[in-house]
Amino acid sequence: MKVILHLLILATTIAVAFLGFRAWQWGLDLVQSQTFYYDAVTEGEITRSKVDDSGDHLSPGLRYVFEVNDHTVEGSRYRINLIEKKEYSDAREIVKSFEPGDKVNVYYRVDGNGEVLSVLNPHASFLAHLLYVGGLCVSFSIITFYLAVVILRPIMLSRVWRFVFGSKEKESKERR
Repeated sequence: MKVILHLLILATTIAVAFLGFRAWQWGLDLVQSQTFYYDAVTEGEITRSKVDDSGDHLSPGLRYVFEVNDHTVEGSRYRINLIEKKEYSDAREIVKSFEPGDKVNVYYRVDGNGEVLSVLNPHASFLAHLLYVGGLCVSFSIITFYLAVVILRPIMLSRVWRFVFGSKEKESKERR
């Protein structure tokens, strides 16, 4: 029965550690896909703020203008790979925080073809960072827990048992 219990705990530990590792990978992919690497920051102005529902995806529908090298450029991205259909409330919250005419920081870069790419928020979402950091924490925690409780605990208990009760056994043998 003890062997079966140890195997069950080991299998659970491996499964949770694997899921933590996969969460870390998924978080890393999200962070990389949502992070916008920009060359410069400039001031822009919001021209439109209305939720866009276009088929499978939903976006805040922001439009903003800014100047780069004496050219006026129009942008529409809030963040790279931002919102899918199920996150409708996030798009609404973003739209509520911007009004037409608001001044905003626009993060942009010019690619090799001369095209200007821009976003208003160059950073990955909180969920992406939580998965990225939390996945590794879960994996390391479960492995440490397994080592501490299942592997090292019996060894420590046997040492404590010998220390506490070993001296009493010697005393009883000496009295005989």
